[in-house]
Formats: sequence, structure tokens, C-alpha cells
Amino acid sequence: MDINEKISKVELLALIKQYNRNGIDKIMNVDKMKKGELMELCSKYSLINDKNTKADVSDMNLKNIPITKLLQDVELFFLRQGKKMPQEVAKMKKRDLIDYMMLNSIPHYTAEDLENEYNECQRITRNKNIIIYNIIRYDNVDVENIDDQNMEKYIEENNLDKNVENFDAYTVFLRDLYNAYENFRKAKGDSVVTDKMKSFPKILKKINEAFL
Repeated sequence: MDINEKISKVELLALIKQYNRNGIDKIMNVDKMKKGELMELCSKYSLINDKNTKADVSDMNLKNIPITKLLQDVELFFLRQGKKMPQEVAKMKKRDLIDYMMLNSIPHYTAEDLENEYNECQRITRNKNIIIYNIIRYDNVDVENIDDQNMEKYIEENNLDKNVENFDAYTVFLRDLYNAYENFRKAKGDSVVTDKMKSFPKILKKINEAFL
């Protein structure tokens, strides 16, 4: 079996995607190329040679890993982006899921990796919720001075309210208040400018001013 038979089109695309992330010169417009064209590109840029095998390209033989574990890998991949795994991905067959993971460079995690990553994602999500909660309830956060690296420090130094158990209820109530206020203004024929950063102090001030 020659190298062309060992490596799938998806794996070739994954190699090129990896090269584009690391290289200065990007290989463009590859998604619609045929497998032979992709193989020529990979050979041209020395991304693969006759010693490569399917296991070398995928970095791990994912075929031997249960699909439930692979789905956990993909779920974590989306969780780290603050997203939910798409249903069409969750319903993929194992072969398609492996191709998807290689194409998107999704690594396989050990049980310890998963626990550590999950805990870290949960910590970041909670910190973000604390920031958002304080914005919408108190309007007391300077967002220009916050990023993912210093959120926890900012929360502690500014003594922010960490009681976010009813976070969802507050966000829904704030949304409903803004919608009601804006519908009221539109019914009166007034122009409406929505606050870029919504909060209860801002909307309550607007409501009070509407009845002056």
C-alpha cells in the first residue's frame, strides 16, 4: 500500500491547516481540491513523506478510543470557546467524528486532562458570570481593565458581588425590562437608543425619566 492510500483527504487537509497555523506563507483555497491535488501540495511543502502513516498524521490511533470519549474531547473543545457542541457533530458516526477531530486539530484528553480542563473552564465561566452579574445589577465594572488573565484578581480587588446563583433570572428580567421600555417608547413615536452595556441602574433611570 503506497502513501496515497494510507492517508485520507481529511488528514491531508489537517496537515495543511496545521501548516497554515504555523507558517508565514499560507496555502489557500484547499477545501475544494481533490485528494491528488492536496497530496501534491503536501509533497511540495514537505508536509508528508513515504515514512508517514495514518497514525503519524492523526498523532494517535483514535480508532481504539470509544466514541463516548471522543465526544467528550469535542465537547471540551467547544466548551473552551464558550459554545455548545453542535447537534450535527454530536450525532456523527465514529469515522466521521475522527475525521472532524483531525481536521479541526481537536486533541484527545486523558481522564485527568479532562477533569483539569473542565475545572478550568468552569472557573473561567464563573468569573465571567460574576463580572456580567455586577455589570447588570450594579453597573460597577470597568470592562476596559479586564481580560481572561486578570478577572479573578479584578473581582477580589474590587470586592465584587459573587452571589450569582440567580444569574439567569436577573439576565431574563433585565432583558424584559429593556424590551418593555423600548416598546413603550416606540408606541409613543420616540426614537430609541439601546445601551451597549445594559444594566439595571441604566434602565431604571430611563424609566424614571420617561415619566417626568
